[in-house]
Amino acid sequence: MKYWNLAWFLLLAPFNNYAQSVFPSKESGLNLHASALGALKYPGLKIGADYLLVSKMVGKAKRNGERKTIYRHRSVTANLGFYYHQDYNTNVFLQTGYQWQRINQNGWFSTFEPQIGISRTIIDGTVYRVGDDGAVSKRKLAGDFYFAPSLTAGFGKDFSIKNPANPLSVFAKATLFTNLPYNNFVVGRVMMEVGAGYQFSNLMTHKVKIKQRFK
Repeated sequence: MKYWNLAWFLLLAPFNNYAQSVFPSKESGLNLHASALGALKYPGLKIGADYLLVSKMVGKAKRNGERKTIYRHRSVTANLGFYYHQDYNTNVFLQTGYQWQRINQNGWFSTFEPQIGISRTIIDGTVYRVGDDGAVSKRKLAGDFYFAPSLTAGFGKDFSIKNPANPLSVFAKATLFTNLPYNNFVVGRVMMEVGAGYQFSNLMTHKVKIKQRFK
């Protein structure tokens, strides 16, 4: 019998330091956010929403014996925004993306998000059009549509990690925003933004997979 006990001990020993389990889904609402936007020196605004898909909690042991917890979220996002380049154009864009977010036990987080979408430029000034008959008329909202992929990275703090009753978060992000084809090429801008988010528990409430892992 003692040999069987030894065999079971050797088999289960690795799981004393590492274990993973999947728990019943939790209810999650929609996170809405708004931010002030700047494309170089050109001001703008952006609003958006994050829809949480997967949440993971990783527990790790520190050298001093204490444990730290890391949260990893994956979400789909939607964003609507614009920036204004005086005497040139206004660029309005609509994008969707997939966001990876890493949050520590104090609520500080980092994010990375590739996005795709479209943008529409509106020329800042009066544009005239000459018809087939030679008549000249003003063209309203003159501009063009573009494919608008981008990459975003940022950091911030989620206050709900330490206080679930506080659904606020604040963040700063940098985005490499592109339009293509632009004059048969690609034009890119670096956009900076600062903003805040609010997690609505009763808006588009849905079940989210929860995974826990301990090391």
